[in-house]
Amino acid sequence: MNRRGQNLAGPLGGSGMVGRWGASSLIENIQYGTVALSGVTNATTTITSVDITRATVIHLGQSNNWSGGSGAQYSSAYVELTNATTVKAVRNTVGGIDCNVNFAVIQFCPGILRSVQTGSVTINSGLTNTATVTTVNTDKSLLIYLGLQSNAAVDGTGYERLSLTNATTIAGTRHDTTGGGIPTVTFRSEEHTSEL
Repeated sequence: MNRRGQNLAGPLGGSGMVGRWGASSLIENIQYGTVALSGVTNATTTITSVDITRATVIHLGQSNNWSGGSGAQYSSAYVELTNATTVKAVRNTVGGIDCNVNFAVIQFCPGILRSVQTGSVTINSGLTNTATVTTVNTDKSLLIYLGLQSNAAVDGTGYERLSLTNATTIAGTRHDTTGGGIPTVTFRSEEHTSEL
């Protein structure tokens, strides 16, 4: 005898009931694409229209044709969802280098996201810096790395990692200050509904 899994209350109450087996997805649709940075510091690509209040863009990495070694200023870029149909990628310096940035745009079903905040952390000096966001529930919040823009020619100063350190603070940290590079990491903070 087959037994159906327990129904769980979804973010929309009774209308959002989701079964454990054969469950409806919390994601409405996903689009994948590439932004090509060829001879430019920024470029855009067009996607099928989404509701930006419940859609997010994910940085899926980048590739480039540069064989010169270190150089975040040429090869690193961030992505952003600038409006309902446009994804933009930005880097610091052209330098004759082509850079292709892959992304995914995920549109959630209504009621999944409670709040969405986008920002950046720039490290002008030292090893760390922070950005402040409106208070979130850290148990229900997802910090998404959207990539970075940097003027650094030395990797240790040109890259930084992110962490959600408390309900209002996102910290960026880099490895060292050799070479004096200034990296800026772009992020998206999403707080999901407590029913998930």
